[in-house]
Amino acid sequence: MKIFIDTTIFFDIYYSHNPKKLDTFTEIKKIINHLLFSEQVKDEFIRNRDSTLKNIIEDVKKTTQINNLNKIIFDKKDLLDFQEIKKKYDSVHKNLIKKSTIAFENPDKDPIYRAFIQLFDDPNVIIINRTQTIIDKAIVRKRIGNPPRSNKTTIGDEINWECLLYHLSPNPDDLLIVTNDSTYKDQQTFLKREFFNLTKKKLIITEKLSDAFEVLKITPSDEIKTFDKEKTERIPADLIKFDWLENLGPLVAASGFSSSIGSLATRTPFIIPYSLFSYPGVKRSNIFKEKEEKDVNNDKKNKS
Repeated sequence: MKIFIDTTIFFDIYYSHNPKKLDTFTEIKKIINHLLFSEQVKDEFIRNRDSTLKNIIEDVKKTTQINNLNKIIFDKKDLLDFQEIKKKYDSVHKNLIKKSTIAFENPDKDPIYRAFIQLFDDPNVIIINRTQTIIDKAIVRKRIGNPPRSNKTTIGDEINWECLLYHLSPNPDDLLIVTNDSTYKDQQTFLKREFFNLTKKKLIITEKLSDAFEVLKITPSDEIKTFDKEKTERIPADLIKFDWLENLGPLVAASGFSSSIGSLATRTPFIIPYSLFSYPGVKRSNIFKEKEEKDVNNDKKNKS
């Protein structure tokens, strides 16, 4: 069994909430003798890493909106507590910008980048070079409309698939692809049929990294299970509205600052960019959920 992990999976690690997310690479090394990558995967990771970190930095820099506290409702102690927490928040916010910028400007100080390069360069990993023949086949695949298909101008997915076929046609083996890319997931019938016709072997396409372990009869670790679970629970939105000031609790705890904010946990909503914080325990706002439900209901009314 060969395992191909698509570039999209590695970028999920950047957005993971797990403080032990680097352990994902350690766990992947347990199946290293089954891994194969295309040269294209490395290029895609390095190229898109910069844009990913740039987006994260821009999110961090976005101004956090905090509504004015109603001075009639809150007493002086409430306001002082709030100001103290806000001061610490501003300090943490500034530090996050600094750390993100350093990682962006210095790849060697980006632990995820380093871990990816170490994994890719491991001599036990099979690397399929991107030849002109493979590129030509990828172009033909795109022109005739066969999956997998990248966007209108690039042929990255086509190259990855042609690399896999190039390597496994003369060396038949079952293949499991771990990817978030819909071009694989939505075209499984065609891809499985093509793969079987060339190799007489089985193709498995999945979003779950844990499936790569289970198919090899290796029990996935808690780190891998957490990684998969996070992906299914991730909120695909640039902005998330959190539940009032009580949500400063996880932020304050993560920053090492201790203060009682119970009296401030009232109706004071604030908005923070999603990628700004990866602290566990921050609750998704009921208001955010209600807005989603309202949007769905409005869509149904419009359709009817």
